[in-house]
Amino acid sequence: MGDFTQSSRMRIVINADDCGYLPNVTLGIADCIEAGSVTATSIIANGEGVGEAFRMLTAFGERVDCGVHLNLSFGTPMSPKLGKRYTYLPGGLVLLRDIARKRIQWQDIHEEWTLQIEYIKRSGLPIIFLNTHEHVDLLPPFRFLLYRIAREYNIRWTRRLRPEWKQCRNLKDIIRHSIVQSFSPTQKNSPTLQTLNCFGFGLSGRLNIEWFKTWAHSVIARLPKESAIELMCHPGHKTDSVSIPNKIRNYHAWHIEHAMLTNPAFFAICQEYKLIPSRYRDL
Repeated sequence: MGDFTQSSRMRIVINADDCGYLPNVTLGIADCIEAGSVTATSIIANGEGVGEAFRMLTAFGERVDCGVHLNLSFGTPMSPKLGKRYTYLPGGLVLLRDIARKRIQWQDIHEEWTLQIEYIKRSGLPIIFLNTHEHVDLLPPFRFLLYRIAREYNIRWTRRLRPEWKQCRNLKDIIRHSIVQSFSPTQKNSPTLQTLNCFGFGLSGRLNIEWFKTWAHSVIARLPKESAIELMCHPGHKTDSVSIPNKIRNYHAWHIEHAMLTNPAFFAICQEYKLIPSRYRDL
């Protein structure tokens, strides 16, 4: 890790989401940690590759920060109460509907996320930060539950997703970025939890080296006084596994992000724009 001694430099936490999600994703993240680009990774506790994630991250030790990717939309529930109602976690909007209809309670969601955290804690990995799968914490009720759980576990860090308007190409993109603009948390929401401005949403799942150079130039020019930011990424290996739904495969270009984060040009761009790859615990 670089020594942050100059105000013209900016620390960047390069955070790979979905560790443990699928085996090809977990192995791709491992490559990027080994290359020195990925400095933090959030783990899906009920993912198909979580066992390999535990082994891999234990071997890397303090080279990478570990967090929990709190999940309500993938895999089987860990909570027995949710498991009685859902074969698979149905997503935040369905859960909000069922809470309104009194089919489940908020305590059931709290239990699900707590069990996910406890499962990862039992691996022995220190949990440095929290964030959510598919950004469900943009919905205020889930965000405030995340804050509550962070206090209960004395976890200091989460992300604040930032819109990237230049990536908007159609009305759907404009709507997505408007939601991020309106509902992303601020530091005032939770004084005890540090929120790091997070980028990568605009081309999420498909970041490439050309995008990174353009992004670095625009971010440094626009945020000259920032001491630290987060870049959200989703690297992995390319896979033709028929067990992975087409919707997931079509959204993620894991191999393209893997290529960006293992490319020497990535580190050259960081050096050119004085971006220092860092962990949360370095901030």
